[in-house]
Amino acid sequence: MAEQKKLVETEHLKTYFPIKRKILDYVARKPQKYVKAVDDISIEVYENEILGLVGESGCGKSTLARTILRLNDPTDGKIEFNGTDITHMSNKELKPMRRNMQMVFQDPYSSLDPRVTIGDMLKTELLYHNLCKPEQVHQRILDILTEVGMDEEATKRYPSEFSGGQRQRIAIARALAVDPQLVIADEPVSALDVSIQAQILNLLKVLRKDHNLTILFITHDLSVVRHISDRICVMYLGKVVELGETEDVFNQRLHPYTDILLRSAPSLDPRNRAKKALIEGNPPSPIDLPPGCRFNPRCPYATEECRTTEPELKDVGNKHWVACYHYQDHSNVKLTL
Repeated sequence: MAEQKKLVETEHLKTYFPIKRKILDYVARKPQKYVKAVDDISIEVYENEILGLVGESGCGKSTLARTILRLNDPTDGKIEFNGTDITHMSNKELKPMRRNMQMVFQDPYSSLDPRVTIGDMLKTELLYHNLCKPEQVHQRILDILTEVGMDEEATKRYPSEFSGGQRQRIAIARALAVDPQLVIADEPVSALDVSIQAQILNLLKVLRKDHNLTILFITHDLSVVRHISDRICVMYLGKVVELGETEDVFNQRLHPYTDILLRSAPSLDPRNRAKKALIEGNPPSPIDLPPGCRFNPRCPYATEECRTTEPELKDVGNKHWVACYHYQDHSNVKLTL
């Protein structure tokens, strides 16, 4: 099997946000504190794959995605896109690369300009990037809308005239209009009805194949990520705790957090509806993180080593990565319900 080509690669990527200090903090000479939204993450995203990024709210998924797109400036580390280091590029230098990196947001209504018709919005995208001649623009717009299941009538209407599912299709069309290599989909179906979710997910899978797209799919819905992703990356408090092929992670989750996360998902089996995963306490503050493994205050397997020394993300075979000292002790023994 040929080796997959890397489209995106991050090395020890960090994105910290400083906490605003009060006057008394300066007087007392208290050190500056930070929210460590992304803290030393090294991952690879391959061409024509769908990588699912999962974790609880506040774990840093969206910040990681925005940093990869350079919508947030990294605090430290390195970002490579298609072999080019974009970590410290200026906005002027990034401008010609922007069309290759597109984003589909969670709320399609707020991400679409309510004052502009869909036709004018797509026309602006095409002409700005010089992707076709003026006389070809209309046909190109029709082709894009047809691909996402919309018709010519949509070009004359405004975003407020569409349903949530239709607006998300239009948001996907806008991303596709510039023929990108990478699309980051940030919770693109969480605000939609279940039946519409399935349509959008199937649409993304078809478009991935037809356009040779690479998709970074951010979600907290585990049934969704299993349906659409080739690989899964699990994050917890700014760190990657497990990474591997989708079925491998679902069938042999090695990190206790992954196990709890997967078993907390709603089940259609009536025998499992009343059961809950065993997890205690709330996530620690991202400002005052615990020493050692960040999951140790909530982990039933935590030892003194877990509380003092942070585990590294390591390959345990079959391209399955985990950051846990005791993954072998509990990988075949699931937590008691």
